[in-house]
Amino acid sequence: MDIRMGALGCLTPRLLKSSHTMTRMVLLLLLVCVMGGAGSVSITVGTYNIWNVMFNWDVRKHHIAEMIRAANLDVIGFQEVRADEDPSLPNRRRRTQVDELQELLLPEYKWSTFQLGHDMHSPKDGALQEWQHEGLALLSRHPILKSQKQDLSHHSRTDKIKRKVLHVTLMVRGYEVVVSVVHFSYDKWQQCNNVAEIMEYIRDAKPNYSILLGDFNTYNDYEGPLEGLHLGYFSSQNKCPKYAKSKNPTVESELTAYDDAWKVMHYGENGFTFSNMPSPGFVSRPDRILASNRYFKVSSAELDGYGNIYAKKYQRYITSARRKAIIEAGRRTYYRESGGDCLHDCGPSGSCQCGVCVRGGDGHSCSVPDCEACSADLYRLYCIVRIVFGAFTLQLFVGLIQTVLAVTQGGSVHRHKSLARFCQLPLSVTPPSWRHVRHLHLASWVRTVLSSCRNLALVNLSISLLGMFSLVVLSQSWFEEPLRLLESSLPEEFNPSDHLMVIAELQFI
Repeated sequence: MDIRMGALGCLTPRLLKSSHTMTRMVLLLLLVCVMGGAGSVSITVGTYNIWNVMFNWDVRKHHIAEMIRAANLDVIGFQEVRADEDPSLPNRRRRTQVDELQELLLPEYKWSTFQLGHDMHSPKDGALQEWQHEGLALLSRHPILKSQKQDLSHHSRTDKIKRKVLHVTLMVRGYEVVVSVVHFSYDKWQQCNNVAEIMEYIRDAKPNYSILLGDFNTYNDYEGPLEGLHLGYFSSQNKCPKYAKSKNPTVESELTAYDDAWKVMHYGENGFTFSNMPSPGFVSRPDRILASNRYFKVSSAELDGYGNIYAKKYQRYITSARRKAIIEAGRRTYYRESGGDCLHDCGPSGSCQCGVCVRGGDGHSCSVPDCEACSADLYRLYCIVRIVFGAFTLQLFVGLIQTVLAVTQGGSVHRHKSLARFCQLPLSVTPPSWRHVRHLHLASWVRTVLSSCRNLALVNLSISLLGMFSLVVLSQSWFEEPLRLLESSLPEEFNPSDHLMVIAELQFI
């Protein structure tokens, strides 16, 4: 007993020492986990030029919403967002394309904001009746604290649009983040002006967690404006010489330099995001996500929105949208209503006819009611065919019900009372007028018909199927022109946008 107690007494200090060591190790691991967890807090952002209302917006918006949800974005900025005043809303509140996207993404994406940029003019091949305004927008899972507009100066002789920047302050997982959405001019010197103004704005606002994203309209041979944002100033070698000195900050602490998310993760890869349709392939990288490198570390960057996926999944919906547009143009022609033309320019390889873009060059456009393919006569014929086809469909449905009843009841098919005198004549009864043709083939044929009338379901099914088939065959000839328009879609119509979506995950430092 004493020996065991002595041994225990000798081991106790060692055990205690070991216990203290284990406790320190556990505490150290917990501290590392806490610090690692804090450092791993991230935000996933995206930018997308949604191509305004080009080519079946009511179809494209569903695919865009699916892309946003699949990427699990915290926030996304949009360019070329169209807006319209909705008379059905209080004070004719502006309706935007982002509002329609948000409806598909609720309840996850509760916050959004829109900044009007400029008014649109009617396209050359159609009268614009809605979506008259265009601007920038942002959609977020996280609360928007404030939204500010920055008007950029305008010096371009070629680009008539006065550009703006949408600065949005968000609260993301305890961090105050400023996301700035841009859509730069295509004029190179205008870009230099605007970048200098944005740099000055950021120096004054002094946001820590700053993200610039959007369509920078950057050219492969002219990276000068973007180089200024990467460095936080214009170097002496920059191609924006007018601002190389006068607009540069003199104190290094005032500099806000940005990392290009795609370049960080895919250095050496072109990452092209823009296709100058109808030319095939991607030719440049105007769409970018820039994060202030003092406060963010880029974890990933990827592209999404390729046309092959969209076309494969939504081709029948695109065809249905074109059919509805052609029918609507015919209805407007018949009732002499205005509108019914394309909401956008069909480009150099297409013409607008009956509310849809068709192949064959841009010299064959027509405005409702002057399009022969959706004339008032064709619309009237279309309505008649629909009514007759509906009647045949109803007759087919009745015949199917009669057949089911006959099978389930195990007896003969119930015959309609109104046809009793005709279809239920006893075969032994021979009308006097038929006695002279008793031995002719006609009499035999009549008797066969009368016999078949006993099965009213068979009559209904036969007549309805024959009538429906005849209408389908005849419609191919009657509606040859509308069907031609339906099948003459442009290749670019099978893309969700002429830009790709850029997605990046940024870790808070």
